[in-house]
Amino acid sequence: MKSFLNFCLLVVAFSARAASNVRVTTVTSSTITVTWSVTESEGVTSYRVRVSQPNSGMFHETEVDDRSNGMTIEHLDPDTEYEIRVMAVKENGYQDLLRIITATTAPAAPSVQVTTVTSSSITVTWSVTESEGVIAYRVMVSNPRSGLFHENEVDVSAHETTVDQLDPDTEYEIRVMAVKEYGYQGVLGVITSTTAPVAPSVQVTTVTSSSITVTWSVTESEGVIAYRVMVSNPRSGLFHENEVDVSAHETTVDHLDPDTEYEIRVMAVKEYGYQGVLGVITSTTAPVAPSVQVTTVTSSSITVTWSVTESEGVIAYRVMVSNPRSGLFHENEVDVSAHETTVDHLDPDTEYEIRVMAVKEYGYQGVLGVITSTTAAQSLPDVRVTTVTSSSITVTWSVTESEGVTSYRVRVSEPNSGLFHQIEVDGGAHGTTIEHLEPDTEYELQVIPETLYRLLTPSEIMTVKTTQ
Repeated sequence: MKSFLNFCLLVVAFSARAASNVRVTTVTSSTITVTWSVTESEGVTSYRVRVSQPNSGMFHETEVDDRSNGMTIEHLDPDTEYEIRVMAVKENGYQDLLRIITATTAPAAPSVQVTTVTSSSITVTWSVTESEGVIAYRVMVSNPRSGLFHENEVDVSAHETTVDQLDPDTEYEIRVMAVKEYGYQGVLGVITSTTAPVAPSVQVTTVTSSSITVTWSVTESEGVIAYRVMVSNPRSGLFHENEVDVSAHETTVDHLDPDTEYEIRVMAVKEYGYQGVLGVITSTTAPVAPSVQVTTVTSSSITVTWSVTESEGVIAYRVMVSNPRSGLFHENEVDVSAHETTVDHLDPDTEYEIRVMAVKEYGYQGVLGVITSTTAAQSLPDVRVTTVTSSSITVTWSVTESEGVTSYRVRVSEPNSGLFHQIEVDGGAHGTTIEHLEPDTEYELQVIPETLYRLLTPSEIMTVKTTQ
């Protein structure tokens, strides 16, 4: 009896499993239809079908009555493998697994295409042969390099959209998604497209020694609220910037240095402060037209002149005369109406660097020119003794050039004694008398010119003897 019962149970279990003929009959890009046949369904009240996506943890589950022998699972992703479990639910709630099979949805039938490309926009279309459960479409255009993206949500009835405010000549990834119930997004297609190179032509129309005029033509200005022109000096890092009204396509950037290369960047300023680059070019300002020249040189001064054909923004001129060896410098600030100055109190027979600068607003100094000049050699005093007594010597001197000399030192020394007498004479005098000397004594005389800053080359030493 026991063996017969075991046999019956074995037959019932075997017949339930053998009777299940679970199979996939139809597959689309978003559905899978599964059918089964059961010849022995004792105790079965319904069937439960679970469709899960491997490795995702997500699943779809549907229950049908015991008279059904198949069903269609919807809202699936295209070209995706699913695991399908068909279970027989019995009166006591126990679920008997009939079979596990796998099936892959068909690739998405919609074809995503780019129809129009400009320098700042991409128009994308898609065709849909199946839209069941779709409530909207979402188009995301992203720049793989920057990570920035633009997103459009489109009504379910529309199959086209234009994404704008893009950068010119830039590759974008375009992703079209079908938004379904519960916010689920199925990807219809992913393609790439590159925006057109910028149509506007940025050109330099006028160049002076201190300014550059730049123009640009624009065939597309959607979303542009202004233009920004940045002129930068690559070597110094300094830059000048002009913001221009959206209706203007030209600007002049001034206060530039002469004979200097600049990088010019024209940007279209859009909403939210975004700046799209229209073009980048380089241009070099003209060499400075003014000619800096030295007109007069003495042993203690240099006169410099300059001619100026353009003085826009100049409020004064600054002339710096420096001694490269000593590091000392002399500086003159000159009124804007003057084009000449004399720098004095210089050393004789010395080379100087002369730098003429145009002082502009905000203290900015543009160099007009740099030249070198050497002061004249000093002329030695022609010293003569005119009168000698037993206690005094009268000496005179003549000089061919005494500019810058503030005084003379007359030194009288007694050889072999180490004693000396020194008299300081005003620079305008050309003679003096040394008194309180010993009679019948030989003396050495020397005249030394002196400027504000140093003693100049002394005269030759003369020997004179007082009378008895």
